Amino acid sequence: MHVAKVFLLALYYKKPVYSFFKAIRFSSATATDFSLASCTLDTEYQKGFLASQAILGLGQLKDASTILTKRRIIADWYDTELRGVSGIRIPDIHPDTELSHYWVVLKKDRQDVRKKLYAQGINTGIANEYSCPTTPHYAPQHDAALFTGTTDIGDSIINLPYYIGLTKKDVVRICTIFKQVYGESR
Repeated sequence: MHVAKVFLLALYYKKPVYSFFKAIRFSSATATDFSLASCTLDTEYQKGFLASQAILGLGQLKDASTILTKRRIIADWYDTELRGVSGIRIPDIHPDTELSHYWVVLKKDRQDVRKKLYAQGINTGIANEYSCPTTPHYAPQHDAALFTGTTDIGDSIINLPYYIGLTKKDVVRICTIFKQVYGESR
Protein backbone atom coordinates (compact mmCIF):
# COMPACT_ATOMS: atom_id res chain seq x y z
CA MET A 1 0.00 0.00 0.00
CA HIS A 2 2.95 2.32 0.69
CA VAL A 3 4.03 2.29 -2.96
CA ALA A 4 0.47 2.98 -4.10
CA LYS A 5 0.18 6.00 -1.77
CA VAL A 6 3.44 7.47 -3.00
CA PHE A 7 2.41 6.83 -6.60
CA LEU A 8 -0.84 8.68 -6.01
CA LEU A 9 0.97 11.59 -4.38
CA ALA A 10 3.43 11.77 -7.27
CA LEU A 11 0.66 11.92 -9.86
CA TYR A 12 -1.96 13.65 -7.75
CA TYR A 13 -2.12 16.75 -9.91
CA LYS A 14 -2.70 14.94 -13.19
CA LYS A 15 -6.48 15.21 -13.51
CA PRO A 16 -7.09 11.82 -15.21
CA VAL A 17 -5.05 9.98 -12.57
CA TYR A 18 -6.66 11.82 -9.66
CA SER A 19 -10.13 11.25 -11.10
CA PHE A 20 -9.44 7.53 -11.56
CA PHE A 21 -8.31 7.03 -7.96
CA LYS A 22 -11.19 9.16 -6.70
CA ALA A 23 -13.65 7.08 -8.74
CA ILE A 24 -12.39 3.81 -7.28
CA ARG A 25 -12.38 5.32 -3.79
CA PHE A 26 -8.66 4.75 -3.27
CA SER A 27 -8.69 6.37 0.16
CA SER A 28 -8.95 3.91 3.02
CA ALA A 29 -10.83 6.43 5.18
CA THR A 30 -14.41 5.53 5.89
CA ALA A 31 -17.21 7.28 7.71
CA THR A 32 -16.01 5.58 10.91
CA ASP A 33 -12.24 5.50 10.28
CA PHE A 34 -10.66 8.91 10.55
CA SER A 35 -7.35 7.73 11.94
CA LEU A 36 -4.17 9.46 10.95
CA ALA A 37 -2.97 6.27 9.26
CA SER A 38 -5.86 6.41 6.81
CA CYS A 39 -4.89 9.80 5.40
CA THR A 40 -1.15 10.20 5.84
CA LEU A 41 2.07 8.50 4.85
CA ASP A 42 4.10 6.67 7.46
CA THR A 43 6.42 9.15 9.20
CA GLU A 44 9.36 7.04 8.05
CA TYR A 45 8.29 6.97 4.39
CA GLN A 46 11.63 8.44 3.30
CA LYS A 47 13.42 5.23 4.29
CA GLY A 48 13.48 2.82 1.40
CA PHE A 49 12.16 5.38 -1.07
CA LEU A 50 12.52 3.71 -4.46
CA ALA A 51 14.21 5.43 -7.39
CA SER A 52 11.09 4.83 -9.47
CA GLN A 53 9.03 6.68 -6.88
CA ALA A 54 11.46 9.60 -6.97
CA ILE A 55 11.31 9.68 -10.77
CA LEU A 56 7.52 9.90 -10.69
CA GLY A 57 7.69 12.80 -8.24
CA LEU A 58 10.42 14.59 -10.16
CA GLY A 59 8.31 14.32 -13.31
CA GLN A 60 5.93 16.81 -11.74
CA LEU A 61 8.60 19.52 -11.52
CA LYS A 62 8.00 20.63 -15.11
CA ASP A 63 4.43 21.54 -14.08
CA ALA A 64 5.44 23.17 -10.78
CA SER A 65 4.81 26.77 -11.85
CA THR A 66 1.32 25.99 -13.15
CA ILE A 67 0.48 23.91 -10.08
CA LEU A 68 1.71 26.56 -7.62
CA THR A 69 -0.11 29.39 -9.43
CA LYS A 70 -3.38 27.44 -9.38
CA ARG A 71 -2.90 26.58 -5.70
CA ARG A 72 -2.51 30.26 -4.85
CA ILE A 73 -5.74 31.08 -6.72
CA ILE A 74 -7.62 28.30 -4.89
CA ALA A 75 -6.20 29.50 -1.55
CA ASP A 76 -7.46 33.02 -2.30
CA TRP A 77 -10.94 31.61 -3.02
CA TYR A 78 -10.91 29.73 0.29
CA ASP A 79 -9.65 32.82 2.15
CA THR A 80 -12.50 34.89 0.74
CA GLU A 81 -15.17 32.30 1.50
CA LEU A 82 -13.96 31.48 5.02
CA ARG A 83 -13.11 35.01 6.14
CA GLY A 84 -15.03 35.87 9.28
CA VAL A 85 -16.07 32.31 10.22
CA SER A 86 -16.09 32.27 14.00
CA GLY A 87 -13.98 29.62 15.72
CA ILE A 88 -11.44 28.96 12.97
CA ARG A 89 -8.07 30.41 12.17
CA ILE A 90 -6.65 30.60 8.69
CA PRO A 91 -2.86 30.85 8.95
CA ASP A 92 -1.32 33.89 7.29
CA ILE A 93 0.71 32.74 4.30
CA HIS A 94 3.53 34.97 3.09
CA PRO A 95 3.09 35.83 -0.62
CA ASP A 96 6.44 34.21 -1.49
CA THR A 97 5.49 30.93 0.20
CA GLU A 98 4.52 27.97 -1.95
CA LEU A 99 1.47 26.10 -0.72
CA SER A 100 1.12 22.33 -0.59
CA HIS A 101 -1.99 22.20 1.61
CA TYR A 102 -4.87 24.47 2.49
CA TRP A 103 -5.39 24.08 6.19
CA VAL A 104 -7.63 25.58 8.80
CA VAL A 105 -7.02 25.59 12.57
CA LEU A 106 -10.21 24.57 14.35
CA LYS A 107 -11.33 25.40 17.88
CA LYS A 108 -13.82 22.52 17.78
CA ASP A 109 -13.37 18.74 17.78
CA ARG A 110 -11.43 17.91 14.60
CA GLN A 111 -12.70 14.34 14.32
CA ASP A 112 -16.32 15.45 14.69
CA VAL A 113 -15.88 18.09 11.97
CA ARG A 114 -14.10 15.65 9.63
CA LYS A 115 -16.78 12.97 10.05
CA LYS A 116 -19.58 15.43 9.34
CA LEU A 117 -17.81 16.81 6.27
CA TYR A 118 -17.18 13.28 5.01
CA ALA A 119 -20.88 12.49 5.40
CA GLN A 120 -21.53 15.48 3.10
CA GLY A 121 -19.05 14.20 0.50
CA ILE A 122 -16.02 16.27 1.51
CA ASN A 123 -12.94 14.27 2.42
CA THR A 124 -10.46 16.26 4.47
CA GLY A 125 -6.89 15.46 5.38
CA ILE A 126 -4.54 16.04 8.24
CA ALA A 127 -1.37 17.98 7.49
CA ASN A 128 0.67 16.94 10.49
CA GLU A 129 0.34 13.61 12.20
CA TYR A 130 3.07 14.64 14.59
CA SER A 131 4.60 17.91 15.76
CA CYS A 132 8.23 18.71 15.03
CA PRO A 133 9.43 18.43 18.66
CA THR A 134 8.22 14.81 18.81
CA THR A 135 9.99 13.59 15.68
CA PRO A 136 12.80 11.04 16.00
CA HIS A 137 15.29 13.55 14.59
CA TYR A 138 14.39 16.41 16.95
CA ALA A 139 13.21 14.83 20.21
CA PRO A 140 16.56 13.39 21.41
CA GLN A 141 18.17 16.85 21.51
CA HIS A 142 15.20 18.93 22.72
CA ASP A 143 12.48 18.78 25.34
CA ALA A 144 9.15 18.38 23.52
CA ALA A 145 7.35 19.64 26.65
CA LEU A 146 8.66 23.12 25.86
CA PHE A 147 6.62 23.14 22.65
CA THR A 148 3.13 22.07 23.72
CA GLY A 149 1.57 24.67 21.42
CA THR A 150 2.83 22.87 18.33
CA THR A 151 1.11 19.66 19.39
CA ASP A 152 -2.11 21.50 20.24
CA ILE A 153 -2.18 23.26 16.88
CA GLY A 154 -1.16 20.10 15.02
CA ASP A 155 -4.08 18.28 16.62
CA SER A 156 -6.47 21.06 15.51
CA ILE A 157 -5.60 21.36 11.82
CA ILE A 158 -7.54 19.92 8.89
CA ASN A 159 -6.72 20.17 5.21
CA LEU A 160 -9.55 21.17 2.94
CA PRO A 161 -9.61 19.74 -0.61
CA TYR A 162 -6.84 21.39 -2.61
CA TYR A 163 -6.73 19.60 -5.94
CA ILE A 164 -5.76 22.00 -8.73
CA GLY A 165 -8.77 20.96 -10.78
CA LEU A 166 -11.11 22.65 -8.27
CA THR A 167 -13.24 25.45 -9.66
CA LYS A 168 -14.45 28.50 -7.77
CA LYS A 169 -17.90 26.88 -7.71
CA ASP A 170 -16.37 23.78 -6.05
CA VAL A 171 -14.65 25.90 -3.40
CA VAL A 172 -17.84 27.88 -2.69
CA ARG A 173 -19.74 24.58 -2.26
CA ILE A 174 -17.04 23.15 0.04
CA CYS A 175 -17.02 26.33 2.15
CA THR A 176 -20.81 26.49 2.36
CA ILE A 177 -20.93 22.92 3.65
CA PHE A 178 -17.94 23.55 5.95
CA LYS A 179 -19.67 26.57 7.55
CA GLN A 180 -22.87 24.57 8.09
CA VAL A 181 -21.04 21.56 9.52
CA TYR A 182 -18.73 23.66 11.67
CA GLY A 183 -21.67 25.53 13.15
CA GLU A 184 -23.27 22.21 14.15
CA SER A 185 -20.10 20.63 15.58
CA ARG A 186 -19.05 20.40 19.18
